[in-house]
Amino acid sequence: MISSRTIRWVGAAVLLIGLTVSGFMYADIWSSRSYVKPFATGDGWGYCVYYHNELLIRQSVVPAVQGVMEFPSRKKARRTGLLVLQRFQKGLDPTVTQEDLLRLRVIKPEHTGIKKG
Repeated sequence: MISSRTIRWVGAAVLLIGLTVSGFMYADIWSSRSYVKPFATGDGWGYCVYYHNELLIRQSVVPAVQGVMEFPSRKKARRTGLLVLQRFQKGLDPTVTQEDLLRLRVIKPEHTGIKKG
């Protein structure tokens, strides 16, 4: 017959192993997180793109436009960052164009050199 002391010891070992395995599983899930985090700038917004919890891009101004222009809202900064993250995850070039910014309604046509025709 197995003693209660042995049963307790085996139970504690199984619990410890279970916690260790679940900890590794949680750490693996956490390390594979990719997300966009908007941040406030002096007069507007920017975004950071994290891939596997590592900072990949910190963008404090609207790309692809003449001059220095900050994102006018948190929502527009996040929207642009999500486009960049999606492209990166698909293995595509993450470069943002003026056409992308127009489609996302981040900028207006007057912020571009694009002429209507």
